[in-house]
Amino acid sequence: MIADTLQPVVHHGGCAAVVCATVADAQDTYAYLCSIWAGPAHDLVLVHGRVGERRRQNTLADLRRELGPAGPRPLRRVVVTTSLLDMSLDIDVDVMVSDLASAARLLQRLGRLGRFTRRWAGQSRRPVWWDGDDSPTLTVLHPVNSRGATSLPPGWGTIEPPVTLHETARLLPQLEKKPLVVPDDVQALVEQVHGVTSGFAAETARLQRMAAAHRGRTSRLQQLSALHLVPPPKRVSSLADLHRQYLTTAQAATRPGVLPRRVLPCYRTADGLLTLDAAGLVPLPDQEHLSPRQLRSILEHTVPVPAAWAARAGARHQPPASWKQHPMLTDTLLLPTPLVTRESECDRGEQFGHHWLRMDDELGLLHHKQQ
Repeated sequence: MIADTLQPVVHHGGCAAVVCATVADAQDTYAYLCSIWAGPAHDLVLVHGRVGERRRQNTLADLRRELGPAGPRPLRRVVVTTSLLDMSLDIDVDVMVSDLASAARLLQRLGRLGRFTRRWAGQSRRPVWWDGDDSPTLTVLHPVNSRGATSLPPGWGTIEPPVTLHETARLLPQLEKKPLVVPDDVQALVEQVHGVTSGFAAETARLQRMAAAHRGRTSRLQQLSALHLVPPPKRVSSLADLHRQYLTTAQAATRPGVLPRRVLPCYRTADGLLTLDAAGLVPLPDQEHLSPRQLRSILEHTVPVPAAWAARAGARHQPPASWKQHPMLTDTLLLPTPLVTRESECDRGEQFGHHWLRMDDELGLLHHKQQ
């Protein structure tokens, strides 16, 4: 389906976005497109959150320049990404493919489809196959089982409430009948999925259980947040009031369902020296007092991962002892890659209990769970 939708871009140029539900899906999709792509390799771009901050920001800056309102639009570009598109990119694409997502997220992604059409009126910035009299199309990939019913992949468990994905999937066939007018149709569509009047969750016992489980998870996160919430000034009588509960990074979710831990991909030379770069020219800083430049360099190379992936770290994954004294580095773990084997396709990476992690130069951080 993805390859068929991208055929006009392949043969006649244009810019497209393929938005995947998870980083692993984005990596697999990018690898698949690379295997069938006949054009220049730089026409395909992969961007997600499982790479170092510096690399991600450089890629995003390139996309904003090329696909932004004033940049020199490339002849052809296909961006494979994740929900990063929903919040970080002010870009315009001619066609879009997306994994199933809630109505709210799909509408957010629609904002990047033909985004600057009115601004570019009278300019030849669109490909030859672009139909100015018709609306651009968002193709949504609907996961189904052998019976044709919605069946969410196991890896999608913590992305969005399953009940909202099922409701959105039910509404999609209705949206194919006529164009969606933005913003006129937005409010009614969102209310059908997310509003208090939506009765979809009560249609079957299975969906009722999904909705109840979602409400339970939300309540637990809200309760945890309330326990650790910093009180207002008028309720603080001593510093002890600011430390009522012991909170670790493994408990503090940056967003629902995500408990972060930072790993630092690095490289081990033949003589055992750890470096930040594959060329072995930038040694890992290890001194009592780190300069702001050294600290910034370390943090720009770190990658956030779910805490469960790195829960069983070994001694080889521990950072230098001097880092333990720094509040921004104390919980960082190392992900060393031997330089002599980094090109081997058989290298599974570093083992953290049942989880294997490996930093790939092109795909980013790869994760594999041993069954």
